[in-house]
Amino acid sequence: MKEKISLLLIVNLLLLSGFLIQAVVKKETIRSDGRLVFLPLPVRLQVNFADLKTSEFCLQYYRSDYDLKIGAESYFFQEGEAELYLEAKYAGIRFLEGNTDGDKLFVGWFV
Repeated sequence: MKEKISLLLIVNLLLLSGFLIQAVVKKETIRSDGRLVFLPLPVRLQVNFADLKTSEFCLQYYRSDYDLKIGAESYFFQEGEAELYLEAKYAGIRFLEGNTDGDKLFVGWFV
């Protein structure tokens, strides 16, 4: 019985490790090969991505009753450097062109 439990734990650990590695590899690919865009507000929201214009790209977002989230809701910076980000007007986002799942990576704030 202990052998079955040990085997089950090892298999679960390997599956979890595989999922985590796949997620990291996907984000690293976006970071290194993705196109950088600056996202000002307001943005155009739509339900499907079938009618995108040639200059538009799909970005996955989440909507609640009172909020819109595009991914990274938190951005951490060193203590004492808040003044650098107060004037930011754009969010820098990287994504892979041709990727239809809308996955992206927040890379920073820009003026």
